[in-house]
Amino acid sequence: MSRSEAETAKSCTAHFHTTHLREGQDLCRATEQGCRLLFLHASPTEGAPVKRHAVWLCAVLVAVASYAQETVVATIGREKVTVQQIDEQMRLMGVSGYTSFGNLPADQQRSLLERIVAERLFYRAAIDERVKLDPENEKRLDFVRRQVFGWQYVENKLKAAQVTDAELKIYYDQHKTEFERPEARRISHIVVATKEEAEKALADLRAGKDLADLAGQLNIDQTRQNRGAIGWVRRHMLPEEFEKEVFSLKQGEFSGIVDTGAGFHIVRVDEIRPAASPPFEEVRPQVEQRYDNARVEKMEEQLRTKYRVTITLPSSAAQEDARP
Repeated sequence: MSRSEAETAKSCTAHFHTTHLREGQDLCRATEQGCRLLFLHASPTEGAPVKRHAVWLCAVLVAVASYAQETVVATIGREKVTVQQIDEQMRLMGVSGYTSFGNLPADQQRSLLERIVAERLFYRAAIDERVKLDPENEKRLDFVRRQVFGWQYVENKLKAAQVTDAELKIYYDQHKTEFERPEARRISHIVVATKEEAEKALADLRAGKDLADLAGQLNIDQTRQNRGAIGWVRRHMLPEEFEKEVFSLKQGEFSGIVDTGAGFHIVRVDEIRPAASPPFEEVRPQVEQRYDNARVEKMEEQLRTKYRVTITLPSSAAQEDARP
């Protein structure tokens, strides 16, 4: 390699590490940018040797990036446990709230990793000792297999008949009320322990004092820190007597005294957001999900007919099911 080639490689590699990796960018993106930089440095005046070196160094960078993506966090003999395997396992298990192993606090990473290592240890020991499942666990395995095969059947059918935007739009227009955003109201309140305190606060409000100032001084719940602000609410989110007052007021009005058992309240409606139907483009993912659910229900109906399903409940359960 000539001196100019070496200098070019050194410069590009240093730039790759300092500019991209130290800034914490995604390694694949950093690799792509590093390779582009190498080819930019391989100008026509330097000729083919530098370009050949650029190709070679890019191959190395890609290999490093690919290796780094398979981050090994534990080994069991020759078996590796990688971050990617853990993320895939959590995804397949449908663990609620899980995003990625890297986003977990260190103590949760350790706990999850220890659990996965234990699972693999017991599995390896079971294979080594040729453990046979007892009848109960055979049933469990059969149950899981039936579920997975059923899911695969549904997925195959849905994928085989791709849905167009036109079909989704028709479904949306026919079920628009299902996607309607209900009326919402942004509210604030004063809540005190006694009716006498509430009457005094109500008199102060009528005299022109600010509800937020009074709530910041008087409230006996956590909204005292927010000067009485509760935020946006919809119907069926509040105690019945409280909701009745909230949805009977106009914007800017405050109520009389409401006794909820948790205190004596005076509520004000700060803003009203009327019910509205969002445009199709905004709710397209939800429309597609609902449409797929409808397709699965239709699929099930057809299979019930094909395989002639009958359901016979025990007499006690049938009587329970028949109750209004």
